[in-house]
Amino acid sequence: MRGLFQTSSGGVLRALVLAAGAGQAVLLRVIRKHNTAVAVQAAQIGKEVKDANERAGKQAELAQKMFASTERSASEVDSIRRSVDIISGVASDLAAGLASTRTDMTSANDKARSAAQTMTAFNANIGKLMEGTQSIIGVVGEIGSISSQTNLLAVNASIEAARAGEAGRGFAVIAAEVRRLAERTRTLSAEVTAQIETIRAQSRQTSEAAEAISASIDASCDVIGGATEQLAGFADGSARVSEEIGAISQAVATFADNNHQIHNNAAEMRLLSDEMSALMKTCIETSRTLTHSSEQVMEEFGRMRTGDGAFGRVVAQLNAGAARCEAMLADLKRQGFDVFDKHYKPIANTNPTQYRTSYDQAFEKRFRPFYDELAASIPGCDLAVMVTKGETYPPTHVSKYCQPQTQDHAHNLAHSRDKRFHNGNPMLLKCGDDTREFLFQAYVRDVGDIFVLISKPVFVGGRHWGGFMLGLKHEAMLAD
Repeated sequence: MRGLFQTSSGGVLRALVLAAGAGQAVLLRVIRKHNTAVAVQAAQIGKEVKDANERAGKQAELAQKMFASTERSASEVDSIRRSVDIISGVASDLAAGLASTRTDMTSANDKARSAAQTMTAFNANIGKLMEGTQSIIGVVGEIGSISSQTNLLAVNASIEAARAGEAGRGFAVIAAEVRRLAERTRTLSAEVTAQIETIRAQSRQTSEAAEAISASIDASCDVIGGATEQLAGFADGSARVSEEIGAISQAVATFADNNHQIHNNAAEMRLLSDEMSALMKTCIETSRTLTHSSEQVMEEFGRMRTGDGAFGRVVAQLNAGAARCEAMLADLKRQGFDVFDKHYKPIANTNPTQYRTSYDQAFEKRFRPFYDELAASIPGCDLAVMVTKGETYPPTHVSKYCQPQTQDHAHNLAHSRDKRFHNGNPMLLKCGDDTREFLFQAYVRDVGDIFVLISKPVFVGGRHWGGFMLGLKHEAMLAD
């Protein structure tokens, strides 16, 4: 395509015009019309390719972010998986330990209950022992009473033996022995009674201690029984938790496997996005080549003074407008204005910032009415304006783009385009800096419609000032 455009341009086209008759002029007009359509379509393709490249770039960024996110996620999931496995093992061990402890607690409770029963029996035996000692004390008392009576009888026998004299001496000896026996019995009875009292007191203390121990064992049994019930519930809950953690572990394992698969897919998507981005860059370069070739051909058509058709009429109006602008600039210079003044002074409270020069107000009075009149006289014309070389600065604009600024930044961008720098726009920058006799550029605006910029360089006293341009809807260039 580029070779075709380059072959069709330059001296070949001029030779065709010079040699053309009426039929050839018609053919040339048809070719120019079709090439205008090609240039417009090239701009459309360029816009679509640019948009597609931006989307591809965003897709590549998203793919890269997704890859990084899934990479981090995979690492985090693996870490969670390891933690869940550890928790699962601990929960299983805890459940097993609780089950074993539950068995031990149940056994301890049973043993405590058995000990309580033993202590109860022991306490009952102590009671019986105390009853027995009480009976023994009674028997020993009776023995003491008998001993006292025996001692009294022995005394009486001794008295009677003494009265009997020699005949009662043997009886006296017996009475003395009985008395000693009675005394000894009384002594032994007293000693037995004292020991039994001691045993009884100790038995009473033992009984009280046994009752206290029995009460403590009963209380312990109650505590152990309650703890055993709680432990049983805790053991059951721990077993359920262990089961749930096992299910979570399995789910995390599945999620980890899925996440790794997503990560692998994201890596593949990233590679595909990189390849698509490279292809889109190639398409952009191809589109630029096609657009450049179209512009070269249209530049040659712009030099041809056929004067017929919409294209010829617009080019003629562009040439006449540029000549008028050069004349008015030369007149301002004669009046003493420095039309090349580069001392731009910011206008306060403007956003985007607007600038004044030493000549902008005089320029505005002369040129704005001319711009408005010229744009209104050309079908499909949206703007007529001049921009300086380098800064792409328009001292004024058509009236609809010279509206006073407001607090709305977006409104100011769209409707307050005068007295601002537009060198960030490559098409407007080319209009101001290009010195070729005719420049044709097609572009797609943000709102979607296709516009054509045609421009000529403007000189003052042989010095390049900038460029004069007309902006038209592309249909206006295709009309017969």
